Amino acid sequence: MNAETNAETVPAKGPASRDCWADPERLLTGVVGLLRAPLPEVLGRLSEALAEVVPHHTLLLLTGDCAASALKWHGDGTLTGPGALAELRRLAEDVAMDEPCLDRAALGPAGERHPVLAVPARPSGSAGALLAVVLDEDRAPEPARRRIAWLLWQLTSVHIATLNARMEPAKLGVGRAVADERARLAAEFTDAQAMALTTVLGALRSRGLTDAAARAAATDLAAAALVELRAAGER
Repeated sequence: MNAETNAETVPAKGPASRDCWADPERLLTGVVGLLRAPLPEVLGRLSEALAEVVPHHTLLLLTGDCAASALKWHGDGTLTGPGALAELRRLAEDVAMDEPCLDRAALGPAGERHPVLAVPARPSGSAGALLAVVLDEDRAPEPARRRIAWLLWQLTSVHIATLNARMEPAKLGVGRAVADERARLAAEFTDAQAMALTTVLGALRSRGLTDAAARAAATDLAAAALVELRAAGER
């Protein structure tokens, strides 16, 4: 799963007066916006919807679908220090797939321990992902709110997997075009090599040239061919 967003260091929570129980329509409106969001905006929209349920200031995402960039975030980017990835992996090993887990994680440059709600998901076609909701305070969200957070993350993870699946054909198309171009250049390079060798051998085998003249001609031809081959290889 690969949510392509690393938001700037901005508050991720909504106003404290919001309450999903008092205004469920507001929460559902946020969910609709989340499910319509493009990939770079998904974590931000999730944070907005989740603020109605679990007050927090940062979302950290550990994804198994992008080895090059396994850690994504929205909110306080200073919490994504060197130890954050190891902490999220620890949480991923400890949490049950169908149950969010309250824990404390060492985050940021100083390794300060923060209260987090760890929420796992593994939609079809995904290697899985862990969402760490960095809470505003140590007070644990009640079980019903934790369950809603889990459901929101399941919906979001399916949305991310769907967006990634839609991107694959385009990536494959680009990959095929690149492969075809590389094959064409390789064929041209091979033909150029064959022509250069034929020319050099022709000079060396020429009966109209002395040995010294043949070697000199072959050397000149080889040098010129080498320049052309290098130029072709750089294209």
